[in-house]
Amino acid sequence: MRRVAGLAVAGLLLTSCSNGTLSLQDQLKDDTASLVEAVNAKDVTGVNDAGNSVLTDVNNLVSQNKMDKNKARRIATDVREILANADELVAVEPTETPSPTPSPTPSPTPSPTPSPTPSPTPSPTPSPTPPVETSPPSLPTLGVGTKTDPTATETP
Repeated sequence: MRRVAGLAVAGLLLTSCSNGTLSLQDQLKDDTASLVEAVNAKDVTGVNDAGNSVLTDVNNLVSQNKMDKNKARRIATDVREILANADELVAVEPTETPSPTPSPTPSPTPSPTPSPTPSPTPSPTPSPTPPVETSPPSLPTLGVGTKTDPTATETP
């Protein structure tokens, strides 16, 4: 919200200073840039200093008839709002993580890297079983390791 307000103030100041002497405009532009930078950096002291400088610049421009009073009022209102909320700008501090204490014993030395093991060779995919060969009906089928029955008769 404040960043948007800071940017809005910067935009108002830049557009409102299109007429007038360059030295007053340049001073106002510089102070406005400092205010925006301080807001973005969450620098409370910088915001207060730059904000007060901007208010002084606006008053100087109005007193010399270099800025419209309505524009000056809008700018001053925005800057005062930023100044009123400047104390809420607190830089987020990183949470402290305890640093590791050195161990009393020396660290173990790393073991040598083992040589890479070869990747296993894929096992061959079993091929489909060949079809069982059938003998023509007229020939007897011989089985390996089986006894043939001499009394058995084949039928064609």
